[in-house]
Amino acid sequence: MAYQREWEYRPSEPGLVDRVGGAPFGRGHARGASNVLIGRHDERAFAAVDHHHTTGSGDSASHHVHSGTGDSLLVIRAGQHSPAEIDAKLQMMDALLDRTPERVWERLRAEGPHQR
Repeated sequence: MAYQREWEYRPSEPGLVDRVGGAPFGRGHARGASNVLIGRHDERAFAAVDHHHTTGSGDSASHHVHSGTGDSLLVIRAGQHSPAEIDAKLQMMDALLDRTPERVWERLRAEGPHQR
């Protein structure tokens, strides 16, 4: 799927771990990003990633995995993503972003990137 659509697959991408703030990102320790797809869909850049982190330690350690897909809009859920799910999310996000009024995009551009 990735090759046919000229998307790039990366088994892991450490630089993505700190790219997004807020829950569930930034929680715990041993954070990582795996199963990364980077590309364009309907002329919009996107990244799909499985984000993982650990909370607690020793016998009380818990490992958590969340999948995230997006760029202009981020969709997150617990667990890993599948190629079919990524495709469905991109279609849904595309429909939402196409219906976003221009005045909203103008305001977001004026505010600039969110600072953590």
